[in-house]
Amino acid sequence: MKYYDFLEKYRKEESAWPFNFAVDVVDAEGKANPEKVAMIWLDEHGNEKRLTYADFTRESNKAANVLRSLGVQREDIVVLMMTRRVEWWICALAIMKLGAIVIPVSSKLTPYDIRYRSGMTPIKAIITEDGLKGVFDEASDDLTYVHLFLTYDGGNEKWKNMGELCDSASAEFKDPADTTILSPMIMYFTSGTSGLPKMVRHNYLYAWAHLATSELWHRETPESLQW
Repeated sequence: MKYYDFLEKYRKEESAWPFNFAVDVVDAEGKANPEKVAMIWLDEHGNEKRLTYADFTRESNKAANVLRSLGVQREDIVVLMMTRRVEWWICALAIMKLGAIVIPVSSKLTPYDIRYRSGMTPIKAIITEDGLKGVFDEASDDLTYVHLFLTYDGGNEKWKNMGELCDSASAEFKDPADTTILSPMIMYFTSGTSGLPKMVRHNYLYAWAHLATSELWHRETPESLQW
């Protein structure tokens, strides 16, 4: 759908129509064009991974099944703190499929930053990686209500190993959340440049809004490669 087609639909619709970015965009593309490249990932050593839409569908299905089995439900809040790795996107899509709300946070946050953010909203789960989980451990006295701690590349009695759990999970995900364009999707914290960071919640219109950036500013096509 083009941007102006979306605007026309938005103005005419009398109620919020069903929409879930993970299901209706990524999974739909995975079915229509399973071999189409969705992401080209490079590490600092130049190692490259090419992931298709079908790859993201399969891996996010596994992650969604893991999170559901551990009790993550619709509109639960999940903090996602990772460096630039593919699993960030896999987990974000999985959270959307459950209808939960993702809070992406910088991998540079300090224990103070974690405490501040945890005081703003009830967090159900935290997903991070082995090299970053120590920040949460230092702030653990203020995270007593967090039900679930998940980490990639290692685990212990407190932290469940997300990678191992996903490896053994089913690649078929049933009954995704019936979200609409007005369902909560993602929450950000502002930069805090002129004061304490403020929490901002977006619904699924946030995904549609990027059509304007993609189509009218970047002039992208279905064949474009975006940095």
